[in-house]
Amino acid sequence: MARPRPETGSTQVKQQTPAAVDPSVTEAKAAIAEARAAATASAAAAGGKIVDGKYTPPVKPAAVPASSRTVFDIVDNNDGTKTIVYSNGDKEIIGNKTDTTEAKPTTNIDVLKAGLRGLGFSAGVIDASTGFLNSLLAEGLDYDNATDIFLNNQEYTLKNGTKMKSPFYAEYGYLNEVLASPKPPSELYNAVEGYKIVQQRFNLDKKFTTPEYLKELVKNNVDVQTFSERANIARLAAINADPAKVQALIKLGNIKDATGLTDFYLDPKIGQEVMQQNVNTAAFVTEAVRRAQSGIAVDVDSARKIGAELTAKGLTEAQVTGVAAQGYEAIGQQLNPLVKLEQIYGKRTGMGSMPESQLRADLQKQLEAEQFGGTASELLRRRVEEEQLAFQRKSGTIGANRMSGGSLGGTSTAGLL
Repeated sequence: MARPRPETGSTQVKQQTPAAVDPSVTEAKAAIAEARAAATASAAAAGGKIVDGKYTPPVKPAAVPASSRTVFDIVDNNDGTKTIVYSNGDKEIIGNKTDTTEAKPTTNIDVLKAGLRGLGFSAGVIDASTGFLNSLLAEGLDYDNATDIFLNNQEYTLKNGTKMKSPFYAEYGYLNEVLASPKPPSELYNAVEGYKIVQQRFNLDKKFTTPEYLKELVKNNVDVQTFSERANIARLAAINADPAKVQALIKLGNIKDATGLTDFYLDPKIGQEVMQQNVNTAAFVTEAVRRAQSGIAVDVDSARKIGAELTAKGLTEAQVTGVAAQGYEAIGQQLNPLVKLEQIYGKRTGMGSMPESQLRADLQKQLEAEQFGGTASELLRRRVEEEQLAFQRKSGTIGANRMSGGSLGGTSTAGLL
């Protein structure tokens, strides 16, 4: 059908062509729309919402008033607290928890052990005796009786007839078996522990702390201090190993060789007085051995006698050593000349005709008596006079004193004693 023609004089409407759309703008709008949709979904999931681009948070439910709930149950938690259960399901804990680290209640054995520790005994000794102590308490014994039995009895017989040995007696109390007057438990304990300390300090063989050995020490009144002094002397003797002293002790029969030095000084069967005498005698003989090249010999019996005399005068080992060294030095200078004189002038008495070894021994005894006993040798005086007279006759002089300050001249050490 033909389109109508516009009237003359009317305005004609002109159609416009739409503008082209920019792709980048379209993509941006799509991204914004997607982001808004995601935000809306997230808000909805959280219980909120987005209206006109504004976020509205979720509305919290109103708290249930306390007046609207009732106590449904109360539960004891056995730790000082309780849990209250309400009708709406709420729970509330009230109270304070008790301290579960409190010490356990003190028992009878704890009290008994504390009492023993208070007496000065070590925890180690007491703890090792727990079984014995518990048995005493189980018998109905009080603390005093249980303590007395533990410290002073060798054994105890239970009501059922079983005999138990006291651990304390086995370790310490046995020392009283060798004593005429028993010592208190504390002294026995301190003695044994003291001996053990000395043994460890000087690295001694453990045989020196066996019950048999310690019994001998206590029996002979060798206390811990004396035992320690002896151990130190033995240590020094072993380190120095003086050949002359070793030979002296061998001659006296105290040791067989140098390995016996420690046993000699720590002999438990010898009391302190006898030990001092033995030590002094060994010191005396040692100086004689040192001068064996001067012809000096060791007479054991004579040496023991002189050693005892010097000890009786109160001399120490060092003092005896000094006296013996000075005396034997003089004897060593006098002995050989005197033997020759006696062989010349003693034939009338028969003494000069005896074997030289016997003659030498007899003359040495006289010189020792002069040096160590303060007894002047009449024989020495007579032989000196005879030698002087013989010299005077031969030289025709009077008053010559060949021997004065010569080979027979010696200074007696008797005054030092």
